[in-house]
Amino acid sequence: MPYRLIVRGIVQGVGFRPFIHRLAEEMGLNGYVRNLGDRVEIVVDADEERLRELVRRIEEEAPPLARVTGIDVEEHPGPVPEGFEIKKSGSTEELEPQMPPDAPVCEDCLREMFDPEDRRYLYPFTGCTNCGPRFTIIEGFPYDRENTTMADFPLCNACKREYEDPRDRRYHAQVVCCPECGPSYRLEDTEGNVLDDDCLSAIEKACEAILEGAKVAIKGIGGFHIACLADEDEIVLDLRKRLGRPQQPFAVMAPDLDTVKRFAVLDETAERALTGRERPIVVLPKRDPFPLSEHVAPGLHTVGVMLPYAGIHHVMFREFLGDEVLIMTSANPPGLPMAIRTRDARRTLKGIVDLILTHDRRIAARCDDSVVRILSGTVRPLRRSRGYVPVPIEVPFVPRDVVIVALGPELDVTACVLKGGKAYLSQHVGNVRKTPTLDFLLETVERFLRLMNMGWDDVDAIAHDMHPTFASTVLARRLEEEHGVERIPVQHHHAHALALLAEHGVDPGEEQVPVVAADGYGYGTDGNAWGGEVLLPDGEGGFDRLAHLDPVPMPGGDEATRRPIRMTAAYLYEAGWSEDEIREYLRGVVNEDPEALKHGEREIEAVLAGIKRPTVLTTSAGRFLDAVSAALGVCRVRTYEGEPAMKLEAVAAGEERGEPMPLPEVVEAAVTEGDPRIAAVAHASLAEELHGAVEDSVESPDAVGVTGGVYNNELLTADARTRFGPSLLEHREVPAGDGGVSLGQAVAAALYLRG
Repeated sequence: MPYRLIVRGIVQGVGFRPFIHRLAEEMGLNGYVRNLGDRVEIVVDADEERLRELVRRIEEEAPPLARVTGIDVEEHPGPVPEGFEIKKSGSTEELEPQMPPDAPVCEDCLREMFDPEDRRYLYPFTGCTNCGPRFTIIEGFPYDRENTTMADFPLCNACKREYEDPRDRRYHAQVVCCPECGPSYRLEDTEGNVLDDDCLSAIEKACEAILEGAKVAIKGIGGFHIACLADEDEIVLDLRKRLGRPQQPFAVMAPDLDTVKRFAVLDETAERALTGRERPIVVLPKRDPFPLSEHVAPGLHTVGVMLPYAGIHHVMFREFLGDEVLIMTSANPPGLPMAIRTRDARRTLKGIVDLILTHDRRIAARCDDSVVRILSGTVRPLRRSRGYVPVPIEVPFVPRDVVIVALGPELDVTACVLKGGKAYLSQHVGNVRKTPTLDFLLETVERFLRLMNMGWDDVDAIAHDMHPTFASTVLARRLEEEHGVERIPVQHHHAHALALLAEHGVDPGEEQVPVVAADGYGYGTDGNAWGGEVLLPDGEGGFDRLAHLDPVPMPGGDEATRRPIRMTAAYLYEAGWSEDEIREYLRGVVNEDPEALKHGEREIEAVLAGIKRPTVLTTSAGRFLDAVSAALGVCRVRTYEGEPAMKLEAVAAGEERGEPMPLPEVVEAAVTEGDPRIAAVAHASLAEELHGAVEDSVESPDAVGVTGGVYNNELLTADARTRFGPSLLEHREVPAGDGGVSLGQAVAAALYLRG
């Protein structure tokens, strides 16, 4: 009897149709398979027993990159052709295509790449249905070659035979190519002069330059990296000077796990994360002694590590670099998007890199590396991007008939499109204070809408941060005016809380789940700077603020985040210090470290005025950690987001926990005693304040959640796990930091519309 099966999930660009073709031939079934943009249609002639077997095998044997979320079966009224064929893709109108993420080179392709007898020997663009770029080359649906950036490379006869052979691993693989017909690398200087246009020779010369100390920009799957040796101080410090990144940690790439074990501590969870199909940067504990340059991740007890994932990386290490470890950092000046076009790399990286190793395949979407951290045996996403995006998050409790676009906050921004109960988070966008990055945010949103067969007319609401002057808020107002779409502001920590609940499928209208939202900053409903909150979201897009850290002055507003000794002074005031005592303390700090308050006496008086007559109060957990960090002399000038707190955690990691104290007393002890053990006491005290507030606020909650960037901290996360046990909800799929805020914004807007 004829049946029609509709398979939903990630079934585009992952070898799904060839898989079905082979399966049907094995089972002797007549019929056909074709793409329908967001799903795959299978028509077969089978009895009930063989139909059940077909469904079972689809679920159990699907290709490595596929993710089957559902199979609908119905009787098919039409005729079924003899044999089994792959039909031309059908219409994509009114559909919700699920784009596959990029994938690392598979073992089969690697064997070919390093087989001297194979025609793809050392060819860095080798790929098949089980591996290679997807999200970064898609320009439209259905996922056929003409809708990808591979359309620029017509197949040679040999590749065409593979592409058309149902028994070949490259059957209908849109990434199929070879040295005869595919993309190629070339080596340029920063003026655009081509130094070598032979693919392999260009790679070899780039590697030789790296071994001699050069900084080389390398175009990969989702953008350019800057690569250089990671074990020589002079080289690393020179890169920091050129990039204007004096302290921010660099990620490194090592050729294999054995090399990683030389400089980082690995356990089974970390090894699985490093070698999984997402291939993120994994933040690992440093070995002691640390054989790489200390300037790779200065002042931290961790280092971000990734393994090769693109063909170019494997060729570089296996053929030319051996067991060297490279810094492999995104090729962008601070605050700007990573370059994806060679002409942009020449312009933005001039004076930063010495050479550019580029290729001629267009990148359809910029996509940074993902970052995860192992916290007590659990993989915690810090940045969800390449390898994860655009796999959606299922949100079962929001209305399926609403479409929400969420623009995120202002730092570490991602966008989110919520449609049909699925939340599609974008790749990492970054700091949208700068116009090019804000433009990238809008481009990203509109690309997602286009690939989902939608326009602004289909959007029910735009969700954004409540802060009135955030660049993303200004963009939301502009889009409201241009497209007439309702705009819904969402409080920052409420968005954090809802992102966590959405990830766990917890409907706040049905379950009572207080959430601790702790981070550096979020604009509060009272106009103050929140960041140490216990919130109880409701089912209508609102929340109750159950508790918070005691507010303290934030002298100078944002300047207190850059010069955290200002927060030290504010906490000393709360501890009962007089104005004269604080003044004398600050004078001593400035004598010791003039950059801590670079305007000297004048700035000291401004700080005192900001404490006595505060214009902004803060309840931020991050600002407390900053205050302790500055008091201990760990970090008195912040050069990147989270630096004082991250370096304080590194100090605390080697100390005993200590007994909790009131927060102002912790800062006072850090000033008067200067003992690094206070770093651990600070974490214990903050945990007691936040987690104790939950226990004081809600009796018998259904669960307890923790979210916000502070919960990327291992010590605070460990305390929450110990205190709340199995009832604790923490992040597993989306970042606890601001990279997850857009999800919460979208959910808040959907709940508000649900009413």
